[in-house]
Amino acid sequence: MKRLQHLFYLAGLSVILLTAACSKEGPAGPAGAEGPQGNTGLPGPQGPQGPGGATGPQGPAGPQGPTGQQGAPGNANVTLYTFKDVKVKIGYQLHLTNLPKTRMDSSMVLAYYSPAGEFSSTWYPIPGPGPGNVYWTTYNLVQVGGNMGLYGFNLKLQKPDGTAYNTEVTLNIVRIFVVPASAIIPLGKQAPEVDVSDCQAVLKYYNFQE
Repeated sequence: MKRLQHLFYLAGLSVILLTAACSKEGPAGPAGAEGPQGNTGLPGPQGPQGPGGATGPQGPAGPQGPTGQQGAPGNANVTLYTFKDVKVKIGYQLHLTNLPKTRMDSSMVLAYYSPAGEFSSTWYPIPGPGPGNVYWTTYNLVQVGGNMGLYGFNLKLQKPDGTAYNTEVTLNIVRIFVVPASAIIPLGKQAPEVDVSDCQAVLKYYNFQE
């Protein structure tokens, strides 16, 4: 009987020791090696644009630029009379309308013509020699019929020796500029800003279109 009790005691002690041994946790093992990094995924779709930010304050004004040169006088006070297909034999009168005497007395008159048989860009000043020096042109201005606003531009043709030129001449275009005195530069003081012998230069200077 005592032998059997002793066996039960040993069996119970074995169970207690086995339970105590199993309840103890062992030390943590070493960390495993890091695995390789995965491939980068494709970019996602672009999101909607956000609202615009508020307008910033206005910056300071910049410095003033350099002053440019004054341009040539315009055509506000210059009158251009144009006559086409003028046939002249010895003399011919062209009418300048709406030209008060006070203005005529204080203006410079520049006249040019383009004769038939020449290029349309060929211009001769009046007065002066014509094509080939066959004839010369001269002119004078007179009031017509007592009309204070009408002047006659009397165009005359003469030979180089001063005698009348009796052969009819066709002038495709005659241009007459009436320029107020404010645009005249006294030739005795300084040279003019435009070559008055060149019709194209006068047109450009006073801003007239061809």
